[in-house]
Amino acid sequence: SAKTKELAPAHPVPKGKPVTYEVIWAEDGDVPTVGSVPTGEAVTMAAGTWMSGGHVPLVAGRKALRLDAAATRPVIFDTGEVPLRMRNAFIAIAHVQPDAKHPPRAVGIGFLCAGKPARMVWGDPSALSDTVGQVIVAGPMPAVGVYTRLEADAMACGVKSGAAISGIQLLQSDGAAWWDHLGARCSSADASSDPLLNEDAWVKTLRNKPALLYAAALPRDIRYLINLGDAQQNADERRLTSAFHRNYIYGPLRGPVELQAHAARRLLAEQVGYEMRLPNTPIAREAAKPRVVHDLPRGRYDRPGEVVQPGTPAFLPPLKAAGTRATRMDLARWLTDPRHPLTARVAVNRWWQALFGSGLVRTPGDFGAQGQPPTHPELLDWLAHDFVSHGWDVKRLLRLLVTSRTYRQGNRVASALLMRDPDNLLLARSARLRLDAEVIRDQALSLAGLLDATIGGPAVRPYQPSGVWETVAFLESDTRFYRADSGAAAHRRSLYTFWKRTAPPPAMTVFDAPSREIACLRRERTNTPLQALALLNDVQQIEAARAFAVRVLNLPGDDAARLRYAFRAATGRAPTGNESSVMVSALAVQRRHFSDVRAAERLLAVGEPTARPERDLPISERAAWAMITSMLLNLDETLCRN
Repeated sequence: SAKTKELAPAHPVPKGKPVTYEVIWAEDGDVPTVGSVPTGEAVTMAAGTWMSGGHVPLVAGRKALRLDAAATRPVIFDTGEVPLRMRNAFIAIAHVQPDAKHPPRAVGIGFLCAGKPARMVWGDPSALSDTVGQVIVAGPMPAVGVYTRLEADAMACGVKSGAAISGIQLLQSDGAAWWDHLGARCSSADASSDPLLNEDAWVKTLRNKPALLYAAALPRDIRYLINLGDAQQNADERRLTSAFHRNYIYGPLRGPVELQAHAARRLLAEQVGYEMRLPNTPIAREAAKPRVVHDLPRGRYDRPGEVVQPGTPAFLPPLKAAGTRATRMDLARWLTDPRHPLTARVAVNRWWQALFGSGLVRTPGDFGAQGQPPTHPELLDWLAHDFVSHGWDVKRLLRLLVTSRTYRQGNRVASALLMRDPDNLLLARSARLRLDAEVIRDQALSLAGLLDATIGGPAVRPYQPSGVWETVAFLESDTRFYRADSGAAAHRRSLYTFWKRTAPPPAMTVFDAPSREIACLRRERTNTPLQALALLNDVQQIEAARAFAVRVLNLPGDDAARLRYAFRAATGRAPTGNESSVMVSALAVQRRHFSDVRAAERLLAVGEPTARPERDLPISERAAWAMITSMLLNLDETLCRN
């Protein structure tokens, strides 16, 4: 990238007028393209190095390209997103300074376009004729020790009018030389039809040639907007397309803009490097001079009242400050003070709610006068005191609750008790509730033997319908396109599932998992047909059923023993005689259905292949048992805590 010599009017270019301009592609470190020319001819990059410093001769900018070639090595510099069109004239330009001690035998310039145009050569034509094909002698070898401007006329080399030129090629035979300020001088008889000068011509060229559009190194968003069409673009999208053409395509401005773009990319790379190396966890510190805070009578900020100091309500324990003024650390110690009546009670109530469906205080977000009073205040006090006195041990508290007689009750209830206590405020029976979304998924994976219980590590992306995030993500978002993980990562505990705040995982949203845009103190539980549809058809559930079936088939015994094991594993109890008969009958039906091997293959192709030994199990048998285990995973007893 380098400054461009403007030979044309400033943007915008008047339509219908001839324009001549120069575009510089190589200066200050642009990297040559390595590949093949449109004709299929192989191209290799010379042993060139961009160098800077007082010993480096320059035409412009800060760097020059040093080529030391023991043999002929072509070097390509391409035009970028859109090929240049040769209208009336197209002149490739380059500045070369042969080394005084080891000058090359010949130097030259070629064109990259369809066909095999000749190359312009300065010096001994035989030094380059064997490798580059037809050559045209443009003059003697340039003088050593000084820069000479080389110009190669595309038309003189056989490039036809209207041909698309995708780049220029530097040629050097033996010796060493400095190269700098490489580009082209273009001439357009009509600026309105030149894509490098006119936005409409640029867009039209790309729309008329989809192959060129997708081959161009355009950002995904710009390509999408060009495909969208003018009629479907809003004003902001049209401005975005125009700005991109002005900043990155428009010929006379291209050089300066690319220079700025390179600088921006360097800064971005430095920023990413710092973010990777430096800790980025924000740490709150007290200000050296605390801000003065006033009481605002009736909230009027323009009439501040008396100065106030940090404090707590008088009906709660006093806040003890370590210094002259209370800090946030003092507030944290006050919240966890054993004498504080709220923190432990709120925590205990939340754990009780998670296990019993409702808390002892049924308004978890309001323990005040406007919330509901606790149904068992003495029990809440005792649990809170026990929690604090044992070092805020959550695991101990949960063990205490689930081993209690209250939690282990059955959920059957006499009609008289149901009429007297329909909301189970007296805790005379067990609370029957559907499992949370995360537990449903983890339970299915655990029964299948697929659950990866590894603790810690980065978030993972399990199965998700395609295109879900694209509808809610910004165009430049790095999470716009969802790419599901595979292997063990797809079977991590739901705790490690990656959440997009505005688009939670659909498999969890169906089962009432809340959005994380706001805090949720209590989840609702619904029962909808969509939940049954997800359990029967979701990829994760079908995969779990398939692996569960393989696990059952690998057990010794007959069908009856395997069915009893599968039922007990899913529900926690042995099946009744009627339930066993239903499962035996269903297994027979599924075996008849999956005698069609193609149907079995379609079912078992869902999800990823498991690592379980399935080679000795008939495919039809695996498919039939997969439907039975799917039925068990969909049982009400499997999905609910009874």
